Amino acid sequence: MRSIAATLGVALSLLLPAAAAAAPTDVGVRIEGAGQTIFDRTIAVDGHDVRASSDTQARHCDGTNAGASATPGPTATSAAVDALSSIGQTFDGQWYPGFDDYFVTRLGSGSEDDDKGWWWGILVNGAFTPVGGCQLQVHADDQVLWVLDAFGSRRFLWLAGPRTAELGQPLNVTVTSTDGNATPNAATDARYAGAQVGPVDANGLPAAAGIADDGVSGADGSATVVFHQAGWQRLKARATGTAASGDEAAVASNSVDVCVEATPGAGCDTPPPSRQAPPTGSAGTSATSQAPRLGRPQLVLDAARGRVTAAWTVLDAGAGVRDWSILTQQAGLRGARWVARTGGGPDATHARVPLPAGVGSRVRLRMRDTAGHVVTLALGSAFVPRDDRTLTTGRGWTRAHDGGAWLGTVTRGRPGATLTTRFAAGRPLFVLRSGHASARLELRAGGRVRRVTIAGGRTAKTLRVLAPARSNAGSVALTVLSGTVSVDGAGLGA
Repeated sequence: MRSIAATLGVALSLLLPAAAAAAPTDVGVRIEGAGQTIFDRTIAVDGHDVRASSDTQARHCDGTNAGASATPGPTATSAAVDALSSIGQTFDGQWYPGFDDYFVTRLGSGSEDDDKGWWWGILVNGAFTPVGGCQLQVHADDQVLWVLDAFGSRRFLWLAGPRTAELGQPLNVTVTSTDGNATPNAATDARYAGAQVGPVDANGLPAAAGIADDGVSGADGSATVVFHQAGWQRLKARATGTAASGDEAAVASNSVDVCVEATPGAGCDTPPPSRQAPPTGSAGTSATSQAPRLGRPQLVLDAARGRVTAAWTVLDAGAGVRDWSILTQQAGLRGARWVARTGGGPDATHARVPLPAGVGSRVRLRMRDTAGHVVTLALGSAFVPRDDRTLTTGRGWTRAHDGGAWLGTVTRGRPGATLTTRFAAGRPLFVLRSGHASARLELRAGGRVRRVTIAGGRTAKTLRVLAPARSNAGSVALTVLSGTVSVDGAGLGA
């Protein structure tokens, strides 16, 4: 159950035209749904009456609610209402007279889920609000952030970096994280490792392929991005992996506008993306429909058949699904590009995903409706090994069937057997299957040695064992020291 303080932070409503209570004020508004950014721009807002789609009347929302302010003005809720009204999206919520405020249940394509503990929360300038959204007034250049699954102990990501870059040259940015209890401070906040930093469009959604090479933040929070298209661009950081609730591991970051110059000092003539008005009819901004809403997509791994399948459900087709595509990016490779692997027409609900063997891959589903609205969601990550039957083996190795192994087979080695395989630069990885008895093996790579014990048990398990990292391509030798070692495949670890 939400506490009163937390509940007060989730007030929202639907805009009903009304006279402005004060002069419009420029405020940054960002709305983060479950794995998708719904809005991310700076717009002019004011305080006014609002109405949720299921309500029977308009409600005042100008900061005078519950006596919070003596004079009317723009609020955190009216800012969100103005933002989504500008792209033709709607809201729903319940009015509570005792709080003189709304509690949101739906914001655009994002709906609360009590079973998962997904509720909307508000942060202003990076910190949770102490009162409801119609009570809290906002001021020029404030940053209003609405988050679905705001109270699940996830970290909030923040991206900082230069506002100017040179075409084709590395740009260094920094990803930090906070708990939402204080205004972010890039100099002191915790550095966040493993976030993917890449280009997004003016709506905060993944940009077209080829605009830039993505970066992944390291232990110090730094990431490097290289732009391949001049002009105004935007960057955003998203966490990889998922939280216990099934949502993204951390809340996506703010977007950073970057002027990419073809030559130093060239500058950018137009306003930055965050200051551009949503154009009618562009992706995510139609006044008559919204981007398709999807049930949480997922990857399904069928090891025995060697298949990876994506599955999804269309909850709301928007203007009608036009097409979809599935894109992948090699995990752990700095600057790896997103590659379209498969796609199709409007009726599909699943697809086999052809992934490259021997590496881990991040996977996205991109769907477009007939009005041009686009939604892109992360499906997760998958590792497809180079199958054991492709590895070169010598004496002491035999092939065997194993229903839980990749493509149903393993290569088993007895003590003294050695398998030598060539890898690209990186961290070599062997996929093994445990047996009833324990076994020991040795891995040699570039003069470095690692010895590993594989525990036995009644139930076979798939294990990933990393060899010493190699700075250059070369061979890695796996030698069985004792017991029986079952090799299922190999590849590069992230």
